[in-house]
Formats: sequence, structure tokens, C-alpha cells
Amino acid sequence: MKLGVSNSLFLELVVLTIADGHLRILGGLPAHKLQRPEPLDQAAQRLLKQEVAADHIYVEQLYTFAFRGGRVVVAYLALVLNAELNQPGRAWRSTHALSEVAAYGLKRLRNKITYTNLAFAFLPDRFTLSELQSTYEVVLDRAVDKRNFRKKILSLDILAADGEVRRGGRPARLYRFKGPREVTFWPTYPNNFMN
Repeated sequence: MKLGVSNSLFLELVVLTIADGHLRILGGLPAHKLQRPEPLDQAAQRLLKQEVAADHIYVEQLYTFAFRGGRVVVAYLALVLNAELNQPGRAWRSTHALSEVAAYGLKRLRNKITYTNLAFAFLPDRFTLSELQSTYEVVLDRAVDKRNFRKKILSLDILAADGEVRRGGRPARLYRFKGPREVTFWPTYPNNFMN
């Protein structure tokens, strides 16, 4: 969608990553007042590239918030892997005590990861089932049953074993998501998938 610039139209990024086994949000990001007419998705990509350089970036429009005084904020959720920060004064922070916009982004991520393969945004192209499970646990902020998780995730037919094994300690088979690195909705909603 392309909107003309108004005095009260802002774009805000909610940027999340997993670092050192914790979900982190990029702090210190202001809402950017749009200075010129441009497609919103393009503006979000441009602003995100000013903030981070990453191995992988996933971006989706999150929601449009209307605040008092006529201020409108179009929010985007961005998930990044191995990100380097480009701006001084920015830092990865805990996901506690979030703003309304950031809290909504975290809620969207936690919901969407239970019915899509969105976990790919935090993983390299090839990963172990333990790394995949850990990603779900970090995002959901709780443990999931290992046996049930593996049984359910393998039954969805969204993973392909690539024939390789990761060495170093106990050998572990490597997997990848089938198809391109994009959101795929699971064929059927897996009831109690995360129990």
C-alpha cells in the first residue's frame, strides 16, 4: 500500500532476534515520520536496512495503530538472524516491559509460530531438531515436550532431512524447511502441538 505523507503518519519497526538463548528486541528505535510518499513495505525495508545488517531478515506489516491527537503508526514486525547493528545508541534488550506496539508484535510472533514455519527466520538454512525445538521454546518462553514436539513437527511434512549429520558431541541429523525461506502455513492446525 502506498500512502501520501500526512503530518501524523509514522512507521515503527519491531525488530526481534534470538541471541544467547534469549529472545531480544532492538531497543532505541524511534517511530519514523514518513517524509515522502512511498510504498509502506518499501519504507519499512529501507528503515530496517539502516538499522541492521543480518544473515536473514523477515518482515511483515503488523498493524496500524491510531493514537490520541490523530497520530497514526503503521507497525512492521521484523525477525533477524545474526544481526549487526548499524546505528549508535541501539542495543538488544529483554522483551519485558514493552511498548504497546512492541507487545503486539511479540504476541503476533508467539501466535504465528504455532501454525506456520516462521521459526525459519531465526534459524540457519540447516538445523537440528534440537535447535528447532529450542527456537520454539525461546519464542514461546516455555518448555515443550521433546518427544511430542518431534513427532508432531515431523508429521507435518514441512522438513527435509538433508543427509548430513552435525558432529561435535553427540551426532545430530540436519534438516531444512522444504521450499523457499518464506512463511508456510501448516496443512492442518496441530492441536496441542506445543504441549
